[in-house]
Amino acid sequence: MKGTGAGLGFAVRFSLPCFPVIGITQIVSHCFLVAMYGTVSDYGSPMQTDVSFLMRHHGVHYVLPYASLTVALYIVFYESFFPCFCTGAGESGKSTIVKQMKIIHQDGYSLEESLEFITIIYSNTLQSIMAIVKGMTQLNISYGDTSAQDDSRKLMHLADTIEEGTMPKELSDIILRLWKDTGIQACFDRSSEYQLNDSAGYYLNDLERLIQPGYVPTEQDMLRSRVKTTGIIETQFGLKDLNFRMFDVGGQRSERKKWIHCFEGVTCIIFIAALSAYDMVLVEDDEVNRMHESLHLFNSICNHRYFAATSIVLFLNKKDVFTEKIKKAHLSMCFPDYDGPNTYEDAGNYIKLQFLDLNLRRDIKEIYSHMTCATDTENVKFVFDAVTDIIIKENLKDCGLF
Repeated sequence: MKGTGAGLGFAVRFSLPCFPVIGITQIVSHCFLVAMYGTVSDYGSPMQTDVSFLMRHHGVHYVLPYASLTVALYIVFYESFFPCFCTGAGESGKSTIVKQMKIIHQDGYSLEESLEFITIIYSNTLQSIMAIVKGMTQLNISYGDTSAQDDSRKLMHLADTIEEGTMPKELSDIILRLWKDTGIQACFDRSSEYQLNDSAGYYLNDLERLIQPGYVPTEQDMLRSRVKTTGIIETQFGLKDLNFRMFDVGGQRSERKKWIHCFEGVTCIIFIAALSAYDMVLVEDDEVNRMHESLHLFNSICNHRYFAATSIVLFLNKKDVFTEKIKKAHLSMCFPDYDGPNTYEDAGNYIKLQFLDLNLRRDIKEIYSHMTCATDTENVKFVFDAVTDIIIKENLKDCGLF
């Protein structure tokens, strides 16, 4: 069992009713064998598999049946935490996945927690329209209406004077007018040529709802909010009766040196890469393609000595954005050798192979990959359920039981 403080064992039940508990023996690091435990008349009726006794008296947290021809086995997980390391390049969707874990496995956000997102959402909305206005100059795009140019100047002035995270009526009126301008829309359509949050269109299209009195952010509003991750953020949750500790770490280059050495021996690494990043450049270096940077980071983690024995799951995220983008921008702009159809299936599979081919230990180490949409709760729920099965399977392999 990889990971600090995790326990795994198995209980064996023969068809005879009289085997006592011999004890618990450590067989590998953090793995435990509960030897010949089963139908003991002192603890239950004869021929009854007394799994419940294990759970009541031996700190067992989760029991998984593991059948063979002559012996009934029970894989026993002691109450412990499975450390799960969530990483990827900047703006790939790591923090959104962590928010989904809270929504799915921690009863979501309270009213008080939801209201705290309002300042972030307003700030994201203002940053988005400002980025588009700056993009107008950068791309030499003209406003559709001369009054919109006046509004853009007022916008920049107000942005310097209002309290951060607020949305006074004068500001929201300006943003609503600008968003309707044909020049602004033309610039928005070319957003891959400058830096713009993925949530820009979502918030700007819904601004009238976001500024209503008594506004409470929805789960989608919160999932689409963006705050740069700095340092290491931990989330704990339970799934399939197992306890997880998920660590979200900053993806920008300046953040990586803070965490790479901290996660030797983690149970699982979830690496998140944005499919839609193939035609975008880094925030911190506009000469570097985001997809190339993501591949470089994946290569360094996948083949790092710290993670030689760690399960790795690849989330190819933002499939919803990719589905629309691939209709307009050919994948060859990122991968010149690609000459296949510019479809979601073909282009997506090509990107997946670019990542999987980096695995230098492919003969002994499998990389599990999934196409994901981090803002789709049902999709994340389904995929993470599969990830949990992978973690269990890999740890059974470590003990020679799979």
